[in-house]
Amino acid sequence: MKVNQVKISNYSADLQKTKSANKINFKGIGSSIANANKWAMNHLEKGGFFAEFVLLDMIGLVLPRVYQGFQRNKEELGHLNYQAGTEEFLREFITGPSLFLIPIGAVILAGKALGKGVQINSNVMNKFKTIFKSTAKDLGKKIIDSDLINSQKHFASKLFDNLFKEHPKLKDIIKEGDDVLASYKKRFTNILEKSISQNSKSDLKKSATEFSDVIADINTTYFNGKKNTHSIDIVFDNKTYQTSATDLFEDARKYMQDIIPSTKLSLNELADKSAESIKSNVNNIIDQLTEYREKGRRLLCVGGTAALAAFLSIIPKIYQRSKTNPALNGLLNESSKENKKC
Repeated sequence: MKVNQVKISNYSADLQKTKSANKINFKGIGSSIANANKWAMNHLEKGGFFAEFVLLDMIGLVLPRVYQGFQRNKEELGHLNYQAGTEEFLREFITGPSLFLIPIGAVILAGKALGKGVQINSNVMNKFKTIFKSTAKDLGKKIIDSDLINSQKHFASKLFDNLFKEHPKLKDIIKEGDDVLASYKKRFTNILEKSISQNSKSDLKKSATEFSDVIADINTTYFNGKKNTHSIDIVFDNKTYQTSATDLFEDARKYMQDIIPSTKLSLNELADKSAESIKSNVNNIIDQLTEYREKGRRLLCVGGTAALAAFLSIIPKIYQRSKTNPALNGLLNESSKENKKC
């Protein structure tokens, strides 16, 4: 009798495949959840602090309060408290976003009406003023003869030198012909110059990221205590103000789009365009433009606050569904029934 040989190895392999197929791949589920979380966080970050606030406000305040509003006195009413729930929803939905949208709208309108300089921090604006005055002094009569782009390039170059090459901690250790610093300066100025003509949000965001990378590289190379950080110390009047690379990028870009063109326009209108006339008037013009933007910024702060306060005061007229308190719905009916019995 012939005995057929059983292939144990193949049987074991088939059995293992069957077991694997019947197993639930929890690792795959965990990976999917992680990817979904990553996707949500990336989209949330693109919206900035406003998007984060609205989402947290919605989850932590709006939805719980709206739910409680609909559930209030449900047993007494015999159904959901639609009036209370609707008022809670309208009040919370309007109040949260308005705390951001009204000030943001005020800033945008002020920038269009009074110039983008009103959106720049006053300390940073005065620092820019000092740098631009030195730029105008270096150019002399050329500030009129040269085109606008050339003046903006000079300002970007001066800004870099003032922030880094002449920084109190670096000016004694940086030597002439520093190729590394020169490469950083080229990247710094090129990004600012390119950003002036950019209008799309994606291009500006890309430029802002590139600018932040330059600042991080400079901090890593020259500031040991700020390795891979994106903050900048601005020294002005023996005081140090700290700002972020993103804010500096936006502020410098707005200054180059607003104050520099306005100064050149004012200088071009001078009847006497002699070198002496330019020298005596350029500082006055820069001072006047800066003062005008600073006053506009103060007006913006007061006006924005007043507009927000006024809007919040009229919100009740928007969300109130009736003159009675919806929290008492059902309770008032019960008390009136008791009074009738008495």
